Amino acid sequence: MIRKNFISIILCLSLLVAVCPAADAAGTVTGADAVAAAQNLVGKYPYVSGGRSPSNRGFDCSGLIYYVYHTCLGCNVTYEQIWSRSVPGTKITNKSSLLPGDIIFGRNNSGGWHTGLYCGNNIMIHAGSSKGVSRTSINGTWFTFKFATRPAFITTNSNGTTSPPPVAPIGKTSKPSVSVNGQSVTISWDYSGGASKFDVYLVQAPWRWEDITCSFSTTSKTCTFTNIAPGDYRAFVIARPNADTEQSEWVNVEVKAEDSRPLPSNFTVSTDKSTYSTNESMIITPSASNATHYAISIWRGAFETGERVYADFSIYGPTAFTPTEAGNYTIRADAINNAGYISTEKTFTVTAPAASDTSKNGYWGPWSEWTSNYVEATPTRHVESRSVKLSDGHTEYRYGRFVDSTGTKVCWCKTYLESWKSVSGSASLQYSDWSATRYNENGKIWGCGFCGGEHMGVNYISEDGRAWWSQFELPGGYYYWEETRTIEPSYGTEYCYRDWISG
Repeated sequence: MIRKNFISIILCLSLLVAVCPAADAAGTVTGADAVAAAQNLVGKYPYVSGGRSPSNRGFDCSGLIYYVYHTCLGCNVTYEQIWSRSVPGTKITNKSSLLPGDIIFGRNNSGGWHTGLYCGNNIMIHAGSSKGVSRTSINGTWFTFKFATRPAFITTNSNGTTSPPPVAPIGKTSKPSVSVNGQSVTISWDYSGGASKFDVYLVQAPWRWEDITCSFSTTSKTCTFTNIAPGDYRAFVIARPNADTEQSEWVNVEVKAEDSRPLPSNFTVSTDKSTYSTNESMIITPSASNATHYAISIWRGAFETGERVYADFSIYGPTAFTPTEAGNYTIRADAINNAGYISTEKTFTVTAPAASDTSKNGYWGPWSEWTSNYVEATPTRHVESRSVKLSDGHTEYRYGRFVDSTGTKVCWCKTYLESWKSVSGSASLQYSDWSATRYNENGKIWGCGFCGGEHMGVNYISEDGRAWWSQFELPGGYYYWEETRTIEPSYGTEYCYRDWISG
């Protein structure tokens, strides 16, 4: 075990030297420091679910921000604070107020939360599932900005101005204590600061913020949730000393009781009108018996085959939407409780404002063929658009191994190959090409003649659950672990039009 720890320490130190610039000599951390640390990671380290450092060969989006601020710059922030969007600091809701070093939060085109580090000129650095660490515009169609946090531990921004400190000192929330009695979950905690309000959430695995099971806002330091379905949860306690700061802690919860509650029923979705004009706000109201919350997505065209233009998966009442393009739309809504969910759909139509400069002595000509070239609407030209799928989403796989310098011996164990007598200590990491083909394991729990299991790779399961000692036989030889990535479906827009013909 000593050898394993020593190797891990050396690996971590070498990675830090390679990718982490130091903060300035005065010991302050600026937005420029954070951007410089993140910039060193661009183009490196493919995405790994739950990844927090290059030792995992990648990051998820929260892990990248955690690595920059906590590991590179030594700031007092936790991965869970970033993941739960509760980093202590000043909340920014206007994109025009962003400064380099701000942590951006928003929704991706699948409706999930995503985070990145703002580096100026409407660009953020983030970790994505297909490109690893990259620079991306925050104005792209795949990302919708919600808010940003200017961390309290940034003392000076890159433009030389001092960030405003928190209005009140941030105290410390204790690790919540939890008792489970059947379907009742009681959560208690202590707090050392001056918070006047606490928000408590029970979130079901895989602990995405969209999967909030129930929530509670209180001024006391205990709360009880009832009628909880069996399953794995996390209990989050967020202390709010003031409107702009948050401080959170969490603990795992297991509920084993049986849930006899029925699914939601009597589900309806209403709109304040059936027809709207472009840029006219509409109100959507979901209603169901025995529902804890609702999920709503709006599609221009049909559900799933059209273009999704709105999504919110944690709605507790009416919500507003403003269509910007004419066409037929579909509302897909789910009523949700711990027993499951039921769904319904509703359609509505959006029309363009009537043309104001066409003569009564004329007529609208025939519609054109659909084209992928953009066509702009005018008072004398009607334009329709539709979303078309260019490619389907799918999962790709690749396989890894270590190969000795002669190319004759392959293994999952780099330490073993570097110490092989016929090898000069230069074993290298190799991957197969990414492919949609998945191979089956044909061996497990291989022994290691050199290290006796005291190193990474023997009887070891990584954070993402991958067993590193499994053997896979590919056409090009044996490999010893599997990695996956998700390729999202791609969409494009087609247009058709008709012109006003005078006469």
